[in-house]
Amino acid sequence: MYLPEKDFLTYLGLASRFYSNRDLNCNYAHRGSCFFDAPCAAVQSEYTKTDLFLSVGDNDQGIAYTMQVDFDKLLITGDKLGKSHTECYIGIFKSTEI
Repeated sequence: MYLPEKDFLTYLGLASRFYSNRDLNCNYAHRGSCFFDAPCAAVQSEYTKTDLFLSVGDNDQGIAYTMQVDFDKLLITGDKLGKSHTECYIGIFKSTEI
């Protein structure tokens, strides 16, 4: 899932507070992503039954939708992104295109 830069900054602040139990590393400048210094299985066991609620829409039009996303389905093993298999990425990234 890709977020516009402004929304990604908001997400970074929320993620750093909510996922404080684990070492969460976020990088705004390079890839615009967040990952845990742990395998995804360890992250899943710590954050079981955690869903993510996203409100998406157009503020100018006054339209908003709320989506519920299963946290487990957002986790991506680092080796799938050219990184270490001991890193676990949250599948929310910054986009400079939208």
